[in-house]
Amino acid sequence: MNPSGQVVGGFVHNYLLEKNRVITQAAGERNFHCFYNLLAGASKADKAEWHLEDATKYAFLQHEQRTIHGVNDRTEFADLGHHMTAVGIADDDQRQIYQQLAAILHLGNVVFVSQVDASHNPCCAIDVNKGIHNPSRASQTVGILDIYGFEIFHENLFEQLCINYVNEKLQQLFISQTLQSEQLEYKREGIAWVNIQFFNNQVVCDLIEDAKMPGIFPLLDEQCAISQTSVDVLMHRFNETYVKEPHFIKSRVKGSVFSVRHYAGVVEYDLSHFAEANIDSFFTELYTELQKSSNAFVRNLLKDERSNKEKLKRPPSTSFQFRAQVNALVQDLNMCNPHYVRCIKPNENKISGSINKQLVTAQVQCLGLVENIRVRRAGFCYRETYATFLHRYKILS
Repeated sequence: MNPSGQVVGGFVHNYLLEKNRVITQAAGERNFHCFYNLLAGASKADKAEWHLEDATKYAFLQHEQRTIHGVNDRTEFADLGHHMTAVGIADDDQRQIYQQLAAILHLGNVVFVSQVDASHNPCCAIDVNKGIHNPSRASQTVGILDIYGFEIFHENLFEQLCINYVNEKLQQLFISQTLQSEQLEYKREGIAWVNIQFFNNQVVCDLIEDAKMPGIFPLLDEQCAISQTSVDVLMHRFNETYVKEPHFIKSRVKGSVFSVRHYAGVVEYDLSHFAEANIDSFFTELYTELQKSSNAFVRNLLKDERSNKEKLKRPPSTSFQFRAQVNALVQDLNMCNPHYVRCIKPNENKISGSINKQLVTAQVQCLGLVENIRVRRAGFCYRETYATFLHRYKILS
C-alpha cells in the first residue's frame, strides 16, 4: 500500500497444496474447481483440440459431488480467464494451463502398474506474483490469510494433519493475542479482574512440532531418514514416545491409525502413507524426461535452478518445510495487528438458509468464542493510544 492507503501491488505465498485431492476426494467434496470449470466453459473447438468430454468420463472426477448448489461452472470459467488476465497472465500461457489440466484428466484414465508422486513445484503463484508484485511503490502492507479450515474426514491422512496443525497454530495465536494478553494486561495495570479460564492448545502444537519431545513431525523426519521404514515401526515409535501424552490417543486395535485430541475435537489419522507423503519424492527419470518436453511451458515449469552442490543435498521433508513456513507466518502475524474473521459453517450440505444448530454450537465452543466474548464483555473495550486520547480530549482541560 502507498502512503494514501491505496493498494499498489501484492504477493502470494503458498503454504500447502493439497495435491492428493487431484486423485481422491473426501465424502461431500469434489476435485479442484478448475477441472469442472474447464469442462463446462471451454469452447467446442478447444474441447475438440484437447479431446475433452463430459466430467463423468474421467476417473479423477468420479466422485458424486460434481456440482455445487448455486455455482455455475461455465460462468466460473469465464471469470477465471478474466482474473488471470487481470494479474498479467498472457492468453498463450492461459491456454497452456488449460492444456495441462486436460492432460491431467487424461492421465487419470491411464492405469499404471505403480503409482508416481506429484510434482514438487506448484506453479499457481508464479505468474500471478510477477503481475501483482510492486515493491517500489509500497510503504505498508495488508495481508489476507486464507487457509483451509479444520478437517475431520472419514479417512484423515498426512495432508489433514498438516492442515489441522496450521489451524492449531493460528488458534494458539488467537488465544495469545486475545484471551491471554488482555487478561495479563489487566493484571499488570492492577485492575480488579476475575480470571476467565480457557483451553490453551499449546500442548497440542508441541505434540505435533516440538523438536525436543520429539513431536510427531520431527519423529516422522527421523524415521524417514532411515531407508525403508515400515508402517509398523513408525506406529510403534509413535505409541512408545507418546504413551504419557494426554492428547495422543493410541488405537485400541493393532493397525496404522492413531488419534490426536485437537482443540476442535478428536481426529483419527491413518499413517499408512505418512512416510511417502513426507519424503514426497519425485522420480529423477520422470523429472529429466519432462524437462525435455517439446512444450516450452512444461520445460519452464520444471526448470531446476539449483546449484550442483544443492542438488546433492537431501531435500528437506514436507513437514520440515511446512513447519518453517507456518512458524515464519506466525512470526509475521505477531508483528502485525491482526483482525480475525471467524467462518462458521452453517450446515454440511453447502446450501443457503439452513442452519444445523448442533454443528454451529460445536464450532463456537471449540473456537473459544464463548470465552472471548466473556473477556470482551467484562473487560474494557476502549482501545486508543495516549496520543490519540490527548488529541481528542485536550480541549476539556
